[in-house]
Amino acid sequence: MPVSRRGERLSREFLRELSRIILFEMKDPRLGFITITKVEISPDYRSAKVLLSILGDEVIQHRTLSALKHARGFIQKELCHNLRLKHIPELFFQIDKDLVEAMRVSELLNAIEKENAQETPGAEPDAENESESED
Repeated sequence: MPVSRRGERLSREFLRELSRIILFEMKDPRLGFITITKVEISPDYRSAKVLLSILGDEVIQHRTLSALKHARGFIQKELCHNLRLKHIPELFFQIDKDLVEAMRVSELLNAIEKENAQETPGAEPDAENESESED
């Protein structure tokens, strides 16, 4: 279902404001390094899925998600106050699986590239060999 202009505008505003609230208003030590990658607001504006990228291992990611879920009421109150909306969608925080998958594919491609470079050592001349031949 296509997203309305209002929905797109609200998603951008939510992303900007959520980033500001998490960065400057929240003081929870469980919060890791967070990047909000996308906010998807439902067509009826009752719920919003906040997709996150969290730097760190699974323990840090779980701890950060737990802190955000615990602070959901505070975050929604701040959004209501700052965006001046009558109703704020219920927030649902989750890890952005698309970003995780893209990173995994990138790592696999890098591993294949290294493997191919090791199998054909004469394909690319080393900088050391070039400097020796110049002398």
